[in-house]
Amino acid sequence: MQSYLKDPTKWSSWGSGGTIIKAREKDKDASGNKLPMVSVLLPVKGVHAHTLMHWRSQIKASHGGQIEFIFCMESEEDPAYAAALDFRRECGDSAVITIVSCGLSFYCSQKIHNLLKAVTLVNKDSDYVLFLDDDAQMSSTILSDLVYTLETDAEVLIASGWPHDYFPPDLTMTPTFASFMLLGYRLLSHLSMGTLYPTVLWGGCMLMRRSELMDPTIGVLEAWKASGYSDDMIVIGRARKFGRKIAIPPTAFLPSRIQQGYTLQQHVNYMRRQMFVCGTYHDTHDRLNNLFLLIVVSMVFVVFGCFNFQFLTIYSLGGILFALVSEPQTLLPTAFMQPHQCGMLQSSPVALYFAVLAAATLWVYAKLSCYRSAILVCEHVAGRPMMYSNTIGPIRFGVLLFLGVAAQCVVHSVAAAVAFCTNSIVWSGRCRVCIVCLTWGCVCTCVCVRTCTWLYGKK
Repeated sequence: MQSYLKDPTKWSSWGSGGTIIKAREKDKDASGNKLPMVSVLLPVKGVHAHTLMHWRSQIKASHGGQIEFIFCMESEEDPAYAAALDFRRECGDSAVITIVSCGLSFYCSQKIHNLLKAVTLVNKDSDYVLFLDDDAQMSSTILSDLVYTLETDAEVLIASGWPHDYFPPDLTMTPTFASFMLLGYRLLSHLSMGTLYPTVLWGGCMLMRRSELMDPTIGVLEAWKASGYSDDMIVIGRARKFGRKIAIPPTAFLPSRIQQGYTLQQHVNYMRRQMFVCGTYHDTHDRLNNLFLLIVVSMVFVVFGCFNFQFLTIYSLGGILFALVSEPQTLLPTAFMQPHQCGMLQSSPVALYFAVLAAATLWVYAKLSCYRSAILVCEHVAGRPMMYSNTIGPIRFGVLLFLGVAAQCVVHSVAAAVAFCTNSIVWSGRCRVCIVCLTWGCVCTCVCVRTCTWLYGKK
């Protein structure tokens, strides 16, 4: 992110560099060849407060070449179907929009079922297929850089983006504590964004070459059809198995506004679903990688690597307050110079407390810098300064974020443990059960609409 902010033209190779602007005028690049065509598949379900805003940003996004949009949903009874029809009438001839009702899925997740149906409608002249969720905003710069990544690096199988949740600048009330837990989860996931070729991706923004998507040797569609549950985890597994790269350009932060009144129950349910996907797999290779994420990363690292530090910081703060009340002389600088023994360390306990608080302060500063850098990238890409900046004071924001990360570590690890011990989850009111198929040795995901609902209550 910092490299992008210092030199945006290095990464916005088509947008900021000017090549794509000329291409939009002539629909040809310098070599005279047509720019690649992109098919955008949008699996939608229901309508929320910012659906139309996100759709408009996605429709306006252009890389300079031809582009088509395919909206796919479960049925015509879905509110998204009527909203998509109205949106297509609103766009008129400015965009090529196809709307398809895919029907109910029983042997794979509904999202994968919708995507598989939409893939059959992709234009045969299309060079790239973009899988895009409706809960994040898109821009021409991001789309151009995603295409440019695949155009210039044959080793990359998928070019992806990453969601960045933000508090709007017109915020009229303090966000809920669960909102800071969600923000802490996003910031922890930014650890994987340290390199241009991370090992993870986001299923809400995946660009693939159409030829490789259809290639049975790579087998993305085949794995989806074989009782697939998580579209992005399966794609990650295919990339790892065949030694291909995943690329996330530094510009590819897709802003997503945090829902006002976001509750703890919503966040726990969200984390349950996020951890449940790590228990699903297509083959043995995927199973080992997903179990590593579930056990080592989501349980061991989060608890012993992150939560221990948060707990130690809170404990140190309590120790300093206790010393301030009971033995204030121990807080004087001269007391630090006297010989003390604290366990195996030649130091006073209070000095260690201050050292931990200093480390926590640097940690908060680093997280705030990471968050601010992502916000600056989003604003630079959108060309609208202060569009995603909030008005919460930095000290207040930092403290709430610190506590939110601490609580998130607990929820994260508990959700991972539950996912490891159970094989079912309720998603959108339907019970999804993972069943081991002894014949093929894979995990099948079955959707039972009525049979399992009574176990978990209403939608």
